[in-house]
Amino acid sequence: MGSVVDKIIKGHIDEWKDMGREEGLVKGNNIARREIARELLKESKSYEKVASQVKLSIEEIKKIAEEMEKEDKQ
Repeated sequence: MGSVVDKIIKGHIDEWKDMGREEGLVKGNNIARREIARELLKESKSYEKVASQVKLSIEEIKKIAEEMEKEDKQ
């Protein structure tokens, strides 16, 4: 029975590795965009302009701005 499971796992291992890499790239890209958005917001750019430049939604930019305000109050 273990050999059947091993065959199934071996048959999918490359696929799973690729999925993990893809998820990592997406997550890293999103983190970078959020950091750039934070820097642009520090320069007093409008939400719309920041959203356009970093390719995030205006709602996401507002959330980032709110996070920054909370950090400033601490």
